[in-house]
Amino acid sequence: MVHDINDKNILRIGNSIAYILKYIEKTGEKIVYSRGLHMYLISDVEENDVATRTGREDSKLLLFDNFKCWDNGEYVGEISPEVKQRLRTTN
Repeated sequence: MVHDINDKNILRIGNSIAYILKYIEKTGEKIVYSRGLHMYLISDVEENDVATRTGREDSKLLLFDNFKCWDNGEYVGEISPEVKQRLRTTN
């Protein structure tokens, strides 16, 4: 169903988003905004930091929030804004 964008539809969309976010937050989930950020960090990770594998043929990793970063065998640190700055990135 296609609707014209007008004040009434914008308000309805905003209310729908607020409703969804309310329930996401109740379950303890995190909402992550990633626009403009690098999609991938280049890091070796420990197997126990992997929450699950995803993507085609499980080629991508979903990591826990506090994963440890390694670069060619050298420990860089637990993920943080400072550690992100030190890691190589790719899209």
